[in-house]
Amino acid sequence: MTTLRRYLSRWLMGALALGAVVLVTASYLNALAEWSSVLDQQLRQVALAVLAHHRFEDGGEPGYAARKPSEFDFFTQVFSPAGVREFGSDPDVRLPFSSTTGYSTVEVNGEQWRLYTLATAAGVVQAAQRVTVRETLAAESAGRLVLPFLLMMPLIAAMQAYALKRGLAPLDRAAQEIHHRSPSSLTPVSPNGLPVEVQPMVEAINGLMARLGEALESQRRFVADAAHELRTPLAALGLQMQLLERSEDEAARARAQADLKAGFERAQRAIRQLLDLSRLEQAVGEESAFDLGALAASVVKDFSAKAAHRNIDLGLIAPEAALEMHGDPHKVRMLLNNLVENALRYIPEWGRVDVRVGREAGGTLLEVADDGPGIAATERERVFDRFYRGSAGRSQMETGSGLGLAIVKAVADAHGARVSLAPASADGQSGLRVRVVFPPPSQGAGHSDFGRLPDEASAVRAIG
Repeated sequence: MTTLRRYLSRWLMGALALGAVVLVTASYLNALAEWSSVLDQQLRQVALAVLAHHRFEDGGEPGYAARKPSEFDFFTQVFSPAGVREFGSDPDVRLPFSSTTGYSTVEVNGEQWRLYTLATAAGVVQAAQRVTVRETLAAESAGRLVLPFLLMMPLIAAMQAYALKRGLAPLDRAAQEIHHRSPSSLTPVSPNGLPVEVQPMVEAINGLMARLGEALESQRRFVADAAHELRTPLAALGLQMQLLERSEDEAARARAQADLKAGFERAQRAIRQLLDLSRLEQAVGEESAFDLGALAASVVKDFSAKAAHRNIDLGLIAPEAALEMHGDPHKVRMLLNNLVENALRYIPEWGRVDVRVGREAGGTLLEVADDGPGIAATERERVFDRFYRGSAGRSQMETGSGLGLAIVKAVADAHGARVSLAPASADGQSGLRVRVVFPPPSQGAGHSDFGRLPDEASAVRAIG
C-alpha cells in the first residue's frame, strides 16, 4: 500500500545521504589540501629556524639579516635554569618566562600568543605562535567549504522538489478527476493508488458526497411527491370552481362553496405535510429536555375547537408532575399533531379521542386512542408508507393524503422510538390505538415511575 510518508522519507533520506557523501568528500579534499599547506608551512618554518641558529662558512653571524622576523609563524626562546634568556628567534619579541611545563595564552604588545613551555634540568625552552595565524587558517579552511555547500544545496532542493512532485501526483490526479466531473456526478472518489495518509480525507469527501446525493434525492423525491399529491386536489378544486360558477340557486351554491372550502383545506393539509416530511429529511434538529405532558396539553388545546365543532370528546391523561424527556420538541409536536388530526378526521361525530402520556417499562409513552373504524390488521404495516390510504376502514370515511402516519414513523425513527398500532376497543374489533414508546435517556434508567401509567387520580383530562 502506498504511503506518502514512506515515499517522501526515502527520497529525502536519499537526498540527505547524497548531500552527506558530497560534504564528506569535499571535507576530505579540503582537509587534505589544508593539512598539506600547514605541513609545507611547517617545513619552511623549520628551514628558517635552522637558518637562525647556524653560522655560514663565510663566518657571518646567524642569519637574522637573511630573512625578516615576520616571516616566522613560530617563535622560540631558550632560558637557563636560572631564568636568564640565552636565545630568541626574534629579538623584537620577548615572552614571559615560566618554569612550569604546559600550554598557556599570553598577551605581548597587544598581541595574543599561544605558548608552550618545556622545563628541563638543562634549561627552559618555549615555543609560541600568534593566535591571529590560527584564526587566519580557520577562516581559510571554512571558506573552502562554502563552495561545496552552495553546490550541494540546489541538488538537495531539486531532489526534494522531485520527491514532492512524485509523492503528491496521486492527489493531483484525484483533484483533476473531481475538477472535470459534472455537477450532478456524485460518485465516490476511488482511493486506489492514494497514500494511506490521504485516504481518511478521501473517505470524508465520499461521505460528504453521499450526503449531498441523499439531499438531492430528497429534493427530487419532494418535487415528485408534491406533483403527485397536489395534482388530484388541484384538479378537484378546478371542478368545484366550475360547479360554483354554474350553481343556479343558493343551496347549490352553498354546497359548492362548502366542497370548495374542503378542497382547499385538503390541499393546504397536503402541502403542510409535504413540507413537514421535507424538513424531517433535511433538518438536523435541536434536541433538548422538555416536558412531554405540557407539550401534549398544548396540542390538545390547539385541537379542542375542532373537536368541539364535531362533538368529539378530546381529552388528555397525563401525570401531574412534569414528564421530562430528551428529544426534538418541534418534531415530537409534529408527530402528535398528525396523530390527533388523523383521529379527528376519521372518527364519526360524538366519538372519543384520548391522548395519554406517561412512563412505560423501557421508555416514555405517548398514546393516542380513538373509537373510530380502526385499521385492518392486514394494512397496519403499509399505512406508514407515503401516500398509502388503505382500502377499507378509515379510507371509506374521508380521503386523506396518506402522509400523516409516514410523518409519525419518520419522527419516531429519528428518536429511536417504537410505533405500534392496535385496536382500541376491548373486543379488539374497532377503534385505533397508536403507541409511541421513546427510549429513556442514559440518566433516566433509574426513574421510579417507569412501568406505570398515570392513574385517573393523578391525571388531567381536557374535554373539547
